[in-house]
Amino acid sequence: MLAWEDGERPMLVLEDLSQAVWPLPWSPSLVGRVLEMLSEVRSTEPPGRLPSLDRLSLRGWSIVAENPTSFLGLGLCSSEGLDEALPALVTAELEAPLEGEEFVHMDVRSDNLCFTGERTLMVDWNLACRGNGLFDIAAWLPSLQSEGGPVPEEVSEEASVFAGIVSGYFAARAGEPIIVEAPRVRGVRMGAA
Repeated sequence: MLAWEDGERPMLVLEDLSQAVWPLPWSPSLVGRVLEMLSEVRSTEPPGRLPSLDRLSLRGWSIVAENPTSFLGLGLCSSEGLDEALPALVTAELEAPLEGEEFVHMDVRSDNLCFTGERTLMVDWNLACRGNGLFDIAAWLPSLQSEGGPVPEEVSEEASVFAGIVSGYFAARAGEPIIVEAPRVRGVRMGAA
């Protein structure tokens, strides 16, 4: 969005991004550009009235614990293995440091990122909130790796504090039906869990 005006004749001015480069394959240069852009987002004052990240419904391992059938149906682990791991996973997601006042996009993935010349752009801001901006990097890492990018530890070790909550969020939703508008999402979530 470049500009907007409300009133008798509302107007919205959008930039045409059809000629932009939408990532894939991922290169170290493109990963670096996204990390730099996310750092700029974190340091930008969030607009007023955004919800707080720590108040959003992100926790998933507790959902899996209550009803493991859908997750176990993915065939990623045995019932016994899940039972053994769940206490640590639930604790990890509860301890994720979500609080903060940084600007958070909340939906960083390749179909929301593009490159035009020297600019790195992110679209689809409908989930934006305020909180710990490092969460954006952590939430992006599973899809980055599933699309041929580096493993999460190579991109950001400090984002590992969110591994429990990100994996739980995906685990609780991975067995849900395919999203027609975003058919690749469930496959990425399965890889993240």
